[in-house]
Amino acid sequence: MSIIDREELLQRVLLAVLSVERVEDGPLVAPVWYEYRPTGQFLLLVPSWSPKAALMRRWGRASLCVYQDGEPQRYVSATGSVEVRELDEAECYAAMLSMAVRYEGHERGTEAAGRLAQDPVSLVTLTPHRWHAQVF
Repeated sequence: MSIIDREELLQRVLLAVLSVERVEDGPLVAPVWYEYRPTGQFLLLVPSWSPKAALMRRWGRASLCVYQDGEPQRYVSATGSVEVRELDEAECYAAMLSMAVRYEGHERGTEAAGRLAQDPVSLVTLTPHRWHAQVF
């Protein structure tokens, strides 16, 4: 897959699968919403109290896979360093609104952001050091 194709895929509204190292059980793997920036970074929002947030703070790294079903099936995976920053109330609402509208549309996204922003949220910035992309 070319870099242009990779960038196009990552701009689509797809779920990603996050993987974070966990010593006792093998990796924690969970679906997440993401936003991909032209700078090559992924932005994720996770509950500040969640195991995902704690593990990323502990290890400072994670992997993410974005998969497109249908024709052609293709995916992009990225592994890299993460920065986890807790958001204040105003930042939390703005970030949740942006992400929820991206995935749910304006009306449902605005409603979801109001609900979701009530819990403490951390902004995760994943900066890839290793990429893999493939078309099946």
